[in-house]
Amino acid sequence: MTARRPRVPGVALAAALAMAAAPGCRKRAAPTVDDAGVPFAVAPADAAAGWRHIEALAGPRAFAGDDTALVAALAVVADDGDALETYYRAVDAGRPPEAPPASLAAVAADLATWADASGSLPDRELDDLDDGIATHARDALALFRAGRAVLAGTGRDAPDGVGDVLYLAARMRIEGRSLLVVTVGLELARSAADRAAALGVDLPALDDLAPRDADVVHALAAEALFSRALIAADRAGAAPSLSAADAAALDAGWRVALDGATLDDPRDQVLERVRRAGAMPAVRRVKTLDLGGMRSTLARAYQAIDAYRDAAARARAAAAP
Repeated sequence: MTARRPRVPGVALAAALAMAAAPGCRKRAAPTVDDAGVPFAVAPADAAAGWRHIEALAGPRAFAGDDTALVAALAVVADDGDALETYYRAVDAGRPPEAPPASLAAVAADLATWADASGSLPDRELDDLDDGIATHARDALALFRAGRAVLAGTGRDAPDGVGDVLYLAARMRIEGRSLLVVTVGLELARSAADRAAALGVDLPALDDLAPRDADVVHALAAEALFSRALIAADRAGAAPSLSAADAAALDAGWRVALDGATLDDPRDQVLERVRRAGAMPAVRRVKTLDLGGMRSTLARAYQAIDAYRDAAARARAAAAP
């Protein structure tokens, strides 16, 4: 096999360098505005103040309730999650099987016990970047499967399962340590409201535990802290996957994404800040986290809130005398 020829032969390269050095020939300037024509964002100089603000938006992580019954439910899901998912998908498609999986009764009972006791989510310790991401993805899927299966098995005559799942979704939004867990909680809340509408039942929990736009800002702040903790753990390891420059870029990007944010911010303002943070050149070079792509995740979260409100209204209308 012959060696590949260089893309620019030496003579052509020398000519190109000579032309660049010629009077009136200037090196192309780096862009100063993003794709929307807005000047690139610059992170506030006071990083400590920025992170204190993000911590305030995320709120205290209060894992004060007992998680024993929920952990038991998740253990059942770990063993029989595929069967539970097949069951709720069949119910969604209008083809319910003759009987639910035997494991559903245990999941529903454990979830009810946990909700009645005002339980909390399990508080997982994070060892490193890969472990933290994998653990939260696994937990989010298990929580979703548990909730969806319980909803599928809930009937009009005994609708308490809807309230139990609404409580689970609320704890995911409040205590979820990552954007993934919070947004899955929003989807689970929407599913619970859909089930209430299908059953024609109106529950106080539909109002008391309803998701709000503020949950999205909270979720973004929680994700920022989650990312920061994982990056710190990664950088402290023997073979960090992120360079110091990449870690600094992500630190700055998060502070731009939440600079001056409040829980009451309009949706377009929240999304625009994230877009600007993701457009920062240093942030765009980091492939570990697509901060710019997170904008679409937040937009879907807002859509889930709107869908929840529509479904809750349908449930109230269906239950009205």
